[in-house]
Amino acid sequence: MKISITELETARRNPVAFKAAHSGPAVFHRMKLSSYRLWQLATRHIHAHHEGLDRAIAALEESFGRNLKVCKRNEQLLEDLVDKLVAYHDDFTALNHYVIETAKRITISPCSDVIVTGEIPRIDLVPSGGYAVYFFIKESGNWQAELRMPLIQSLCAGFFGCPLSEVLVGVYVFSENRHESVSFDISRLTLANTEFTSLIQQLR
Repeated sequence: MKISITELETARRNPVAFKAAHSGPAVFHRMKLSSYRLWQLATRHIHAHHEGLDRAIAALEESFGRNLKVCKRNEQLLEDLVDKLVAYHDDFTALNHYVIETAKRITISPCSDVIVTGEIPRIDLVPSGGYAVYFFIKESGNWQAELRMPLIQSLCAGFFGCPLSEVLVGVYVFSENRHESVSFDISRLTLANTEFTSLIQQLR
């Protein structure tokens, strides 16, 4: 069974139903990109070498034109997304972080028959020491309670070969134009690992 890391909360709430829903062969549907997803993809240009905010705005406008029909409503939506892109750029600049990677693919293989996959949108080097890992969320919420967050902290500490305490995990809240982050303590990381192991056993 292959599980997206974004599906862990669904599996966590009802492992039996989740297993039943995913017991058949995988079905892949080509989905149209949403305006929110187009915005997320455009942020990568802000951090790309020799690119920046202007290129990110141009990329958003180009992809928007390819994926959404021209109408008054969408013209206003595009203007709003450009403003959101500028706000993201400004809040990122205020962090004084250095981006070392975007769109990093990850795989967690807790056992031979269950694989958890996903993508980390952005990994930063923190000037004061350590690393910061960020996901996008559309609205503010209790993201710190999600199982994936402490798991990602542990995973990234392994990637970087650094102490667990030197990895921040966090989100960029699209609706509020701000970054939030936390570094979980060892007790929370241990509890998350124990719960993850138990969850995987229920899904096998």
